[in-house]
Amino acid sequence: MENTSRVVTYLMTSAALLTALRNLLGAEVIHQGVRCRLLEVLDDGPSLVLEDCEENTAIQENQYGGLWRRVPKIYTVPVVTTETREFHPLFVALKLPLSLH
Repeated sequence: MENTSRVVTYLMTSAALLTALRNLLGAEVIHQGVRCRLLEVLDDGPSLVLEDCEENTAIQENQYGGLWRRVPKIYTVPVVTTETREFHPLFVALKLPLSLH
């Protein structure tokens, strides 16, 4: 386990992981049983932003807090855990085809 942790720490600080993830923008994945599209890779964390591709929606508020429109649900998935800095189980479950060359 210690070896895996070192590898993940290296990848996390490396631009290679972020580049590999950004190359997958637009890819469809299954997140907790819901079909989603990879919208964005956030450097902070890092985390992935997924958009629900199914009929699941949320109500978006306007600048005054009033209900405005229905939009696809958005999910944020951490790439690594905060405690051990290993790949987060939710990230692993996405089964993304990463190529870290």
